[in-house]
Amino acid sequence: MANLKRNIIELVKVDEEKKAVIENGEVVVEKFFSSPFIPFRVVLEATKLSARMQKATAETEVDMAEELINFVAQDIYGKQFTKDDLLDRLHAPDAMQEIQSQIDFVAQGHQSDETKKFLAQKN
Repeated sequence: MANLKRNIIELVKVDEEKKAVIENGEVVVEKFFSSPFIPFRVVLEATKLSARMQKATAETEVDMAEELINFVAQDIYGKQFTKDDLLDRLHAPDAMQEIQSQIDFVAQGHQSDETKKFLAQKN
């Protein structure tokens, strides 16, 4: 069990006024690592959420997205950041894709190549 999978999410660093911090012309990001141990119960919940998202209608999609965002912040990343942090600090064009990939990580064990490389360098 020593080879536990983890995932990473990058959030834009913001100042007190919720504006992106920029250094040397680049947006500064903070990396957060998923909990080192994710109980199987969380996998089942991720699978259910993913299935419900697939069936969501235009009317229920926003509520479903908020549920997914809460799940990522609370269950996958162990409250290292809040739902509001995700809403304010995820880059908009990639936000829903990033949330879905976080759910997929838990439900199916999929890590991006970038995450695998980063974690390999970290160890």
